[in-house]
Amino acid sequence: VFDSYNIDDDFENDFSKYNSEQFWDNFDYNKYKTKIQELAAEFSMYEIDENFVTIKAGELYSPRYYNFDTDNIELTVEFDKVKLLENLDKNDFNTFLKENYSYYDGFYSFTANNFDEWYIDYKDEKETAIGALLTYLFKDSEYQESFNLYVYENIGFYSDFYIN
Repeated sequence: VFDSYNIDDDFENDFSKYNSEQFWDNFDYNKYKTKIQELAAEFSMYEIDENFVTIKAGELYSPRYYNFDTDNIELTVEFDKVKLLENLDKNDFNTFLKENYSYYDGFYSFTANNFDEWYIDYKDEKETAIGALLTYLFKDSEYQESFNLYVYENIGFYSDFYIN
């Protein structure tokens, strides 16, 4: 969210008492993490079309080392299984499954790559089937872009996260 170039520019123009290196050395990650969680909670009531999917944000997790993992945010997803299926373009979804869940060298999928097999797993409420459907529904959504914009507009200034 914060750009070292802007921090250095502010420092060079006497708008800040520290450069980007000093800022990152004194960055209050816990305060930043708390703010992102607050913003996610405010933003999290995202609904698709007919009000049959609701997402609520929870805890934010950041790994100690990024070479093994990445930032994650816990989400609670509530949805109406029947309405989701009623509003699903089965042919397009079948193509999506084939493109994203077919086996290839180096990739073993635990999700069916065709609608008929996927539907059996969906009726059995298997997480992989539900995850595939939600991924499909959000693949073209502006949810991520909207959230990023919301954070940029509401995070405050980088100086708010500097430990004095």
